[in-house]
Amino acid sequence: MLLLLSSCLLFMLAGPTLILLNHRILHDYDFPFPIALSALGVICSAVACRSLVWSGAVRPSHPELINSSSFFRQTALPLAVLSALTLALGNSAYVYLSVATCQILKALTPAMTLAVLYLLRVEQPSMMVVMCVLSICLGTFMASRGELALSGIGFGLQLGANLAEACRVVLSQRLLSQLQLPLVEMQYHVAPWQALSLCVASLVVEMPVASQRAAAMAVLAASPAPFVTASLLGLGLQVATLLVIKFAGSVTMKLLAIFRNAVLVLFQVSIGAEQISSLQFIGHAISTSSFVAYTFARMKIAWQEKREAKSKTT
Repeated sequence: MLLLLSSCLLFMLAGPTLILLNHRILHDYDFPFPIALSALGVICSAVACRSLVWSGAVRPSHPELINSSSFFRQTALPLAVLSALTLALGNSAYVYLSVATCQILKALTPAMTLAVLYLLRVEQPSMMVVMCVLSICLGTFMASRGELALSGIGFGLQLGANLAEACRVVLSQRLLSQLQLPLVEMQYHVAPWQALSLCVASLVVEMPVASQRAAAMAVLAASPAPFVTASLLGLGLQVATLLVIKFAGSVTMKLLAIFRNAVLVLFQVSIGAEQISSLQFIGHAISTSSFVAYTFARMKIAWQEKREAKSKTT
């Protein structure tokens, strides 16, 4: 029980702390390189997961995948690129939007996931799921209308991050439904290539000239502490996610993430860091409650499918 509570607490604290720290680095440390910043935690995660497997501390459940070129081409690399795109676009959105606005717009991810699932004929959504998603869209639209100075670039970046995450979730569901890889093993395959994708994107998009790379290194050398902390928080979030899923289940993890995002918005408002209008607050409340209903609706569908599959085998 103590380990479960500790894992949930770490999960609840690590995510918002990382978001706020990244936002501060981008705006207060003169480091306008959000893609490079997002790569730090992924690099740390890649090193940790590779070390755990190579040292024998973690034994792969599917060792045949380690040297499988087909698994790399068809699964690991596409997931790495989509994960990198999610982080790159999502972190870039914080340059143009407030923390609260980004959290509000993230609520649209289930709607995009549902659309991709339907278009690819992976899943036929139930009426309850559709209603929950429409309610999420309504709440997000209200919250966006309440934003007085919504940047078009930031809005586009966050929606792009949501779409990339939706595609990653659908691809994971389609390609990994039979494998059920643990998080550490999945990160062993995906994280190194995700980190490489982010580093290449940063060099091409953010630092194409030597002076920009020198400026980034100068900031890192002058103030290494926040960057090291951000890297460790990224790793801590991965560990916390793994532990919460292991001890409480994936549904609990999703519900905690919803609650965590809502608390982060309220925290930013309560300390005066941001202001939200009444329309934004109502819209965010609608989208958050609809997100909870969506999670339970998906859980019910998964439970029914599992029960039907079990009845067929008996």
